[in-house]
Amino acid sequence: MKKLLYYSVFCLLSSVFWVSPSYSQQITTITVEGIGAVVKGDLAIAKDNALNDALRKAVEQAVGTLVQAQTLVDKYQLISDEIYTKSQGYIKKYTIISERPDLNQGILKVTIQANVSIGDIRNDLNAIGLLIERKGKPRMMVIIDEKIGGAESGYSANLSESETVIIQKFTEKGFNFVDEATVKKNMKRNMALQAIGGDDNAAASIGLEYGAEVVIIGSAVAKLAGKGIAGTEMKSIHASITARAIRADTGEIISSASEKGAIAHLDETAGGALAIKKAGEKLASSLIDQIIAKWSGEVGGQTTVQLTVSGIDFVSLNKFKTIIQSQVRGVLKLNQRSFTAGVAVIDVETKTNAQSMAEELAMKNFETFKVEIIGLSSNKIDIKVIPL
Repeated sequence: MKKLLYYSVFCLLSSVFWVSPSYSQQITTITVEGIGAVVKGDLAIAKDNALNDALRKAVEQAVGTLVQAQTLVDKYQLISDEIYTKSQGYIKKYTIISERPDLNQGILKVTIQANVSIGDIRNDLNAIGLLIERKGKPRMMVIIDEKIGGAESGYSANLSESETVIIQKFTEKGFNFVDEATVKKNMKRNMALQAIGGDDNAAASIGLEYGAEVVIIGSAVAKLAGKGIAGTEMKSIHASITARAIRADTGEIISSASEKGAIAHLDETAGGALAIKKAGEKLASSLIDQIIAKWSGEVGGQTTVQLTVSGIDFVSLNKFKTIIQSQVRGVLKLNQRSFTAGVAVIDVETKTNAQSMAEELAMKNFETFKVEIIGLSSNKIDIKVIPL
């Protein structure tokens, strides 16, 4: 009986999600409605939140059959996590059909028709552009400590080979960068060296100071590996590069990679630059894939928003957490990171985003205190508690 059940589920998954060799993706058209809260009459922000809600629901519906089938199979101990992971959905394009404000309920409803692809987003430039837009067009910056041969390592005010190739590969995919030349001329050397040395907080601070939401930090080395290849004057030069991408507002590492490259060349310096370029291209591709996967999961499922709450006592903190968990839309889980001297740090796993959550918190009735939003970024909300 179990064998028959396994076979039936396998056929279901194959018929719904198998893509023939002549097609690289399966596209599903979904019509769905999203809802956004209207705060202080601001219909524009409500529309943005309703649109994001609708886009998330469209992806959920497109992969919903697979999730239901997986749940059924898991009850009989057949693990299909790998199938689910490889069948993620993403928005290729969408059209807004209607938008209807309901001021009595304080909400705005947006209906969309979306084309959802079940497949790999990495080579779909239009979908990547839409993903970047939904993430608020985060700006990037890159700092790589580069050493070729006997040259001294350390921070340079000029763009290195590795920095140049990383910016080029990211830009080809539609990512936005701050003006690197201007930033490097004005950046404090000691901060750059701290970040290069592994201080993620220093890297995050640099990003915040120069308007970058994501900072790529790392090191690259090229050195001579051998001379006289096959009796010639050619030299064998090997390069290695390591980097990580850090969110400036929270300090979270969202991707990391290490790659190597090798080349034969007459000149050690010129060959070293080419070997670093080769390794840098592979590293950039790896970082891009990880970031796209991370952001796709956040806009299509859940993300983590960090709350820093100041001026709160222990009793009020417990009430604050209870209200967030039970009354704020989209909240899945709370993780309290710390509570020291009246300041609490809480990570909130949510299906919405920081903007939407901040608006809801500002409207909540906490009875014995009120909250004031004093800072807001893509992944972090700074809150001040005011006793009543």
